[in-house]
Amino acid sequence: MDDSPTEVEILVELLSGEYEVTAAMSGTEAMALVNLGFDPNVILLDVNMTGVDGYETCRMLKEDPATVNSEVVFISGNDSVEEIMKGYEVGASDYLSKPIQPRELMSKLQVLAVQIQKRSHAMEDVSSAREEAQSARDMAMSAIIDAGEQAAVIDFIRQCGQATTVSGLGSLLIDAVEAYGLEASLRLMMSGKAEYMSSDDLMTPLELEILQKSQNVSRLYQSGSKLIANYPGVVAMIKNLPMEDEERCGRLRDHLAIIVESASNQLKAINLSEDVSALLVDFNNSLDRVQIQQTACKKGSVQLLDALSGEIQKTFNDFGLSEAQESELMGTISQYAERILANYSEGIGLDDEMKNVSDGLRIIADKLVPKSEDIEFDV
Repeated sequence: MDDSPTEVEILVELLSGEYEVTAAMSGTEAMALVNLGFDPNVILLDVNMTGVDGYETCRMLKEDPATVNSEVVFISGNDSVEEIMKGYEVGASDYLSKPIQPRELMSKLQVLAVQIQKRSHAMEDVSSAREEAQSARDMAMSAIIDAGEQAAVIDFIRQCGQATTVSGLGSLLIDAVEAYGLEASLRLMMSGKAEYMSSDDLMTPLELEILQKSQNVSRLYQSGSKLIANYPGVVAMIKNLPMEDEERCGRLRDHLAIIVESASNQLKAINLSEDVSALLVDFNNSLDRVQIQQTACKKGSVQLLDALSGEIQKTFNDFGLSEAQESELMGTISQYAERILANYSEGIGLDDEMKNVSDGLRIIADKLVPKSEDIEFDV
């Protein structure tokens, strides 16, 4: 929907070949269509409409049972984090910047079509899954209330030290957030590669974009019930802070900041450990190559010395040397041959010393991120 006839005409012409398109010129007209039974899968919604703007229209659509599951894509000339967060707060699934690029629009619609299909296939299990999830949340909340909210923070910090992979750390972080009855989406950076995780497994394109852009916002950024905790390597977006309980909401902000910061520190340790491990692999491979080369050189030197001794023996008669002279000359040659081989043996001894260095570095790497079976806690 758009209050610009030209924009509407362009979109209808672009989409009508592949989709069934209905146009509305205002939020009021759109809600009238909904009241008549219109329930679209995807709604393209202009932010800056006269009268009822796009945000208010989206809020009304999400409150109506007929369109609560419709995917809303906002269209605006402003793509700042603050503007996108406003759209996400009222229930949008994605965001398009003006001027609209046809290829980008069609790509986003295809992504949303896949998500709608997945949601449709999952509808049969939604009811029982929600009941199980709610039961699990209720049990978790009861345990937290009994032990105190601080217990969840302490428990996460203790378990966090056992995480040796990015996915394992992310799962622990999701579990810690869900223990408070909250939902979260995560972005974890490891060696320049981003890994995304979410409480409900299905992450909308808008959530992905917010996580990508939020690495440049302040440590804690809140918009309504949404909270972004931004620490080095870890961005966590909390989706449902309890705004009705201001005191508890404040406590949760503090707890979540500690939890996400602890996850950030552990991610640094995992990254460092992997870097050291990769360095050790290269180091050991180099040592193996040196050892092979040294062994080959020693073998070649022995063969050359044997050949030299044979040649000298053959030419003794030509020199007219006495037996004593021959014996003395061969003794000198043997003495220096033994020194040459001794030098090679010292080189092999140096390999052993380098192996000891490698073993020491491996111990340090294991201490940075210890294996879970090596960790014991007093309970």
